[in-house]
Amino acid sequence: MKILILASGPSARKIDFDLLPADVQIMGVNGTVHWAPRLDYWFTLDRCSKNKMRFQNRRQGVRYFAALPAGIHVPPGVTRLNRVSLTGRNGAFPTPATARRGTPEWWFWWWSATPTLSEVPGTIHTGNSAWGALQLAVQLGYREIYLAGVDGTQDRRVEGGRPNNLSHLPLLFISALPQLERLGARVINLSMNSRVECFEKIEFEKAFNLEKVA
Repeated sequence: MKILILASGPSARKIDFDLLPADVQIMGVNGTVHWAPRLDYWFTLDRCSKNKMRFQNRRQGVRYFAALPAGIHVPPGVTRLNRVSLTGRNGAFPTPATARRGTPEWWFWWWSATPTLSEVPGTIHTGNSAWGALQLAVQLGYREIYLAGVDGTQDRRVEGGRPNNLSHLPLLFISALPQLERLGARVINLSMNSRVECFEKIEFEKAFNLEKVA
């Protein structure tokens, strides 16, 4: 089974949804729900007010998932997933004592990032919504996984606004490599300028054997 994990980095603009094969499912995260012409799944780890509004204005035909902290309400119609969040205060590596402020390792701690894929069904390790979406896709049985808009930069999102510091993303995705290999899962990054360098990068048209339409 094939799936495209869609985030809002500017490289996502290069995806031609009209040419995307119909057998490729799409899992969008956060603000992608406002502009992606087709979604099969939507996922978030973010408890922001915008996502709370998205819960209340769901798109028909899209399966919604959220891994939010205990005590944060998830309405009917949104599948709640268990959230595993390890921070430096609880002994997870790294901590501010072992990482200089502002480094990727420090941001890893700051965002309570939890390395490796959760292989417990219905449980997601925290750190970033695209990271959580990868875990969910693997748990749902997808083994051919494409990333788009997972740029890892602070450039403006497709829907507007800028993300917070994402320099920890490469550390998260690298931590998944042994599990992905063991599970027979292949991940292809369609964002050629992405700072997530651990996966093979292939341009959209080439990845799907398409001729670009002028």
